[in-house]
Amino acid sequence: MSHLTFNAIFISDLHIGSDITNYKKLFKFIEDIECKKLFLVGDIIYRNLQEPSLELERFIKLLESKECEVIYIIGNHEKSRKVPMPKILSSVDMHKNYIYQAIKYKILIEHGDSYDTKDKVLQSLKYIDKRTHIKLKNQELKKVIKKYLSHILKAIAKVVLHKSFSRYMILRAKRNRCNTVICGHFHKSAKATDLNINYLNCGDWIGNCTYIAEDFNGDLELYRYY
Repeated sequence: MSHLTFNAIFISDLHIGSDITNYKKLFKFIEDIECKKLFLVGDIIYRNLQEPSLELERFIKLLESKECEVIYIIGNHEKSRKVPMPKILSSVDMHKNYIYQAIKYKILIEHGDSYDTKDKVLQSLKYIDKRTHIKLKNQELKKVIKKYLSHILKAIAKVVLHKSFSRYMILRAKRNRCNTVICGHFHKSAKATDLNINYLNCGDWIGNCTYIAEDFNGDLELYRYY
């Protein structure tokens, strides 16, 4: 039996198809886990992935080798795709959000991207990112600088807006009569309680390699995979 054996596991922001995902740790993690339910909490597939990649095919094979129910929550990368989701995922059950009656908690599971249209500061940062023009003849250098500036703005958003984001998600849980919310989107793993509602963010599999697990006593904990 695996030492990573839980009742349920929650992971988000894998961005499979990108060149920044930590595939080595991700695949080893999927091989190691045993659970009854595996929740994929959005941004699993990178928005620009056109056809199934070797990484996606391996990921699906690993999922198929597991004796667990897989529940896929749609994130902004899935929503913003210009082409349909890869057919290899046709057998996976997908949801906009999901209410999970766990052992101890009633959990609202959402990616969290609905927050993006609500916060004026985030909208301003996105506008700056979109409207930043760099006058350089070297297109490759221009692309690198633009990407770097975009990363800076995202980093600012994570630091400045995370408290606002967590409060937003907590209120969404409250409106859905849940006492816990599990989400992703901000790539910032966290566990907190506010308004008597538990907030847990899965983090990501780019820099953090974190996940949330419900044990067989019903307790929820945030873990980092090493």
